[in-house]
Amino acid sequence: MIKEVLHKSYFIQFATLDECPKPGHRHSFFELVYVQSGTGRDLYNQELVHQLVNTLIIIVARNIAKYLPEQVTISTEGKAIDIIQYIQHHIYEPEKLVAGQISEKFGISDAYLGRYFKKHTNETMQGYITKYKTKLIEHRLKFSDKRINEIAEEFGFTDVSHLNKYFKNQKGNSPKAYRKLLRT
Repeated sequence: MIKEVLHKSYFIQFATLDECPKPGHRHSFFELVYVQSGTGRDLYNQELVHQLVNTLIIIVARNIAKYLPEQVTISTEGKAIDIIQYIQHHIYEPEKLVAGQISEKFGISDAYLGRYFKKHTNETMQGYITKYKTKLIEHRLKFSDKRINEIAEEFGFTDVSHLNKYFKNQKGNSPKAYRKLLRT
């Protein structure tokens, strides 16, 4: 009886490249993860790559869904989803998040915009903007080393005291105290 190793361990190699190391190759988004086999055999690699890509897609979809209002479903009107995406894209530019700008962009009257948004998302537009902005600020405080004044500038607050007042109103703590609570 002959013993043969059908599968040797694999490793995942991460590299930042400007162009593919193999001449003449063009790779798509789904080929960003390279799994290299120790034997050169491609028995399990393709299956493993498919599983890794599927996992990445699921994680991205969950993260996107986290920031959508609960009422938004597949049947939600496209224009409502476009408004949400516009808000998320321009969250760092408060001057673009006023009703006049949004209603002009999407061809809805100023008077109807708020009712339209609430009808399709089950929350007010201002409430959504506030919750989304607060969630992003929380994320910055938790996962970045940015100073409070840098976060205030990033989100278009006039100064740190304006951010402090806004955040304290939303979360009950100043950004500095909130960060300290998270890190202890």
